[in-house]
Amino acid sequence: MFKYLLLPLLLLTLAPSLSLAQSPVLKPKAKVAPVPDIVVRLSPARTYLSLNFKNLSTVKSFNYEVNYTGNNQAQGIFGQVSKIKTNLLMRQLFLGTCSKKVCVSHKGVKKLTVTARFTQKNGKKTTRIVTLP
Repeated sequence: MFKYLLLPLLLLTLAPSLSLAQSPVLKPKAKVAPVPDIVVRLSPARTYLSLNFKNLSTVKSFNYEVNYTGNNQAQGIFGQVSKIKTNLLMRQLFLGTCSKKVCVSHKGVKKLTVTARFTQKNGKKTTRIVTLP
């Protein structure tokens, strides 16, 4: 009978040391900054290009380049944004030429490529390329 009483006492004396055994410490996950990106949409008539730049909270500046074939020759549009105050920015681009308040769209727009180069506030550079047929 004595050994039956001794066993629970032994367990009680060991229990605190067992519960103090080191358990893994869970560290909070580091916040991952959103990666700047671009969403590209071409109008059904292929005359306007919508560029939606997103996740810009960590971006200091960026530039973009649009290359495509129109009127059977290489065409291009360039742009730069250096003062970013929002997380989302949109550009609506006309795929054509304008002169004296008259605009003419390029015909047969195809092989469209948009390249966006982001410079983040920490100096890191990110490039995104989107290609449309």
